Amino acid sequence: QRQQCKKPHGCRDNDQPCKKNSQCCTNQCDNRRCAPRLGCAADGDACTQNSDCCTGNCFGQVCAAKVDTCSGTACGPAATGCCPVDGCCQSPANQCNQAGLCCAPNCAGKQCGPDGCGNPDGRCGACLPGQNCSANGKCQGQPTCSLETCPNGCCGKNGVCQPGNTEQACGTGGAACVSCPGSKTTCQNGQCQCAPQCQGKQCGPDGCSGSCGTCPTGQTCNEQNGKCKGAPCGQSGVVCADGEVCCGSVCCPAGNICCGATCCAAEFCCVGVGECCGAGLTCCGDECTDRQTDPENCGICDNTCAPGQVCTAGNCCTPQTSCQPGQCGTIGDGCGGTLQCGACPAGQTCCSGVCADLQSDPANCATCGHACPAGWGCCGGRCGDLCEGIGCCAAGLTCVDGSCVVGQCNATNCPSGYECVHGSCFQITSGLSCAGCSPSGCDGCFGDVDGSGNFLCGQYFPCSPFTPNCNNFCQSTADCAVGTACVLGSDGNFCIAPC
Repeated sequence: QRQQCKKPHGCRDNDQPCKKNSQCCTNQCDNRRCAPRLGCAADGDACTQNSDCCTGNCFGQVCAAKVDTCSGTACGPAATGCCPVDGCCQSPANQCNQAGLCCAPNCAGKQCGPDGCGNPDGRCGACLPGQNCSANGKCQGQPTCSLETCPNGCCGKNGVCQPGNTEQACGTGGAACVSCPGSKTTCQNGQCQCAPQCQGKQCGPDGCSGSCGTCPTGQTCNEQNGKCKGAPCGQSGVVCADGEVCCGSVCCPAGNICCGATCCAAEFCCVGVGECCGAGLTCCGDECTDRQTDPENCGICDNTCAPGQVCTAGNCCTPQTSCQPGQCGTIGDGCGGTLQCGACPAGQTCCSGVCADLQSDPANCATCGHACPAGWGCCGGRCGDLCEGIGCCAAGLTCVDGSCVVGQCNATNCPSGYECVHGSCFQITSGLSCAGCSPSGCDGCFGDVDGSGNFLCGQYFPCSPFTPNCNNFCQSTADCAVGTACVLGSDGNFCIAPC
């Protein structure tokens, strides 16, 4: 049975799928695809083996892409290159010999010497300086190492040039390699140098005839642990712990400094005056100030507000300085302050800083804050439908074509908060608390017998001159006059009119 030929070492070309570097000829697997190796040689650059090249193909000791055809003849699987006589060359053949035939170098077991393809540059390797290549391709003799052959490294005991940058073989200029003694020395620039041992220390010897630091004035170094320790702190006699600072007779906690005569974090110390700024204060120049309210340092230091402005919440603001017509009582000046605007004229009431006539102001009808529905007016302290030339219609009446009429409301001409019941707009509320009823003119709030679910604000409507409340007179709104509604009261059913 014929076996399929495999590539050398079973490696894969660029852009073929892979799971690990070793599967690729370039030893570079990125995003599950074989990719050019980092630091590899580009096409046209010299090479000695496939792994030197970004394309993973070294032919004739030059990096080149694999070919599909040679002189118009298809090569089948990508060929390593073309030779004049053989045409397409397949791996492991990677060069043409002097006869124009595809040739695979034969360097198995060799260190040096010709590779068997007859080309002047076709070598299996080079021996070290001082060695000779034998007829069977082996390097013989003792290598020689000197400044000429190893200018940037050092010479090992076997005469081989070493990089000279490790603690085991340190040196440069072709000198003999030395081993740096102990664990406290490192090889730097080809010389063994002492490595300072200062990790976790504030002071004391560094082990290399130097120091790990000096302690602040008034403190001494504990050379056993390399920590600074203080002398007795002021009259207290207490020795401050490691990291603490003596301030007068008090040890400031670690992370704080002594600012004047007080301990605080460095960012709160106002050096110009030697004091710690309190909560909410910031040091600007030579003073602690609140940048939320300081007009000379508003929001940020040195931000000065214009004349007449104040600093409010870190922003410059122009306050109102005089009361406008109609303003009263205590009002805000727009910048966090207040103004006193006095009392209202006779017949008016101060409502939220504005003078209002509770008899005619639709925004404050009867009481402050009680607003009439949109399109309605306030007449005599009662909200009513406005009719041009008439004013407010009486309770329960609706303005239709310039006249106040009874029984003419519908689902669209009663304002929000009102319900059309039996021809009149009744104000509605959510419960018997009567909290939503107008402040005047109402006897109470009542449940609607007809099942609307709302409570109606109203006033008692006499059924006749002899029975003013008509207990149990009605069973439904149809029993009441147009514009009135039958409601359930605590003493029975009776008719009510809007208020």
